[in-house]
Amino acid sequence: MNFESKYIWESLPLLLQGLQLTLIISLSGLVGGFIIGLLAGTCRALGGRISKTLSLVFVELIRGTPIMVQVMFIYFALPMVLPIRIDP
Repeated sequence: MNFESKYIWESLPLLLQGLQLTLIISLSGLVGGFIIGLLAGTCRALGGRISKTLSLVFVELIRGTPIMVQVMFIYFALPMVLPIRIDP
C-alpha cells in the first residue's frame, strides 16, 4: 500500500472549501452563543421574576439535553412549527 500525495493535491480545493465552511459555521455559533448567553445571563442577574424564570428554563433546557437531540429537534420538528426548511 503506497501513499500517493497527488490525490491530496487534487482534492485540496475541496478541502479548503470545507475548511472555509467549517470556520464560518464555528464563528457563527460562537458569536450567536455569546449573544444568547449574554442576554440570558443579564436577564438572570438583572431581570424581573418572569425574565429570570424564562432565562433559567432556557439555560437548563439547553444544558440538559444532548446536542444530538437538539440537532434532530431543529431539523425535524422546527419545520412542523415554523415554515423553515434546513437544507441537509
